[in-house]
Amino acid sequence: MISESSLRGFISGAAIVVLIGQTRIVLGLPAPNSVHSSPWSDLCYMLSHLAQVHAATAVVSLGALAFLRLLRTTKRRFRSAAWLQSIPDTLVVIILTTLVSWATGLSREHGVAVFGSVDGDLPRFGVPRVPAYVDTKDIVSSGITITMIGVVESVIVAREYASRNHYAVSSNRELVALGVSNIVGSAFGAYPAFGSLSRSKLNDRAKATSQLSGIVAAILVLVSLLGLLPYLYHLPLGVLAAIIVDAVVSLL
Repeated sequence: MISESSLRGFISGAAIVVLIGQTRIVLGLPAPNSVHSSPWSDLCYMLSHLAQVHAATAVVSLGALAFLRLLRTTKRRFRSAAWLQSIPDTLVVIILTTLVSWATGLSREHGVAVFGSVDGDLPRFGVPRVPAYVDTKDIVSSGITITMIGVVESVIVAREYASRNHYAVSSNRELVALGVSNIVGSAFGAYPAFGSLSRSKLNDRAKATSQLSGIVAAILVLVSLLGLLPYLYHLPLGVLAAIIVDAVVSLL
């Protein structure tokens, strides 16, 4: 069993790590040259490179963050207004900033990093193979480490929201679900699938109450891959980072 203090400590620590990583994108700072970095080194890097903050990116990102907070505050103040509560604030921010970026040429005229062109081809099914030049021992050791961290994070995030929303969660069922999803995902070259603190927070904020939210998200991702990616070309990356920052700040 994980104690309540350990649970809160992990949640707060994970939130700080995510916050540090996304703040660099919000400020438009270039990525550090170091391959091996840590949250502390990333924080030191940001503090020592504040003079390189990209003004246009910071203005757009912080403006989106402020607008998002304003929308949320307004919805809390007028809880009785059903039409106001039904407004998807995050989606509104994404659409508005994408339109502003397209209309003003933020990427072309001001150098703001945008979503850009992404290959929308669907992944192909195939048996996972280990390249001959890769050391199997490195893969096994890295895989074990990733699995341990991912499992712990997934269980802790599941327990956190089970406690908040007053429902029971089975760690065994969570682990079986993670195992099956990763086995299937490996045949399509997918990233390891684990519980995400930031995505869970956004899901909770959207009032999702069942696994149907995951199905809807998967369908939307599929639709985006097949036809919506060109419309997201002008979406500033800093806005996406600002949305994540807004989600994790409330976890501190």
